[in-house]
Amino acid sequence: MNVTSGLAYVPVSFAPVYSASMAFSKSFTVSLRDQLRSTNVKVVEIAPPLVQSELHQHQDSKFKDFVKSNNITPLTQDEWIMALEKGLDEGLDEVGAGFSQLCIYKWRETFGSIHAQLSSAKA
Repeated sequence: MNVTSGLAYVPVSFAPVYSASMAFSKSFTVSLRDQLRSTNVKVVEIAPPLVQSELHQHQDSKFKDFVKSNNITPLTQDEWIMALEKGLDEGLDEVGAGFSQLCIYKWRETFGSIHAQLSSAKA
């Protein structure tokens, strides 16, 4: 299991390094999943949305302004855990909720077929 974020798909200017590191983790996870597909190893991406926690109480004002101005409602920890358990129980390759799940759907919708074609091509 690799942990990414909704910001792996949609970077924000006030967190460029975090967004880039999440994009790397997404790319690495997709490639690793392809490389290990014929083995008994399952590679899962966990992409939590914004979740209510003490972590965000210490964020700077840019983050807090972004959340407020975009009317973003963080999931409770219980909501996130329920979504995570459901996705894992269903055997999903990518598990998210809220905004991060929307990003996962949009990535698959936009790039899924292209990725499948490229990953099946012989190098």
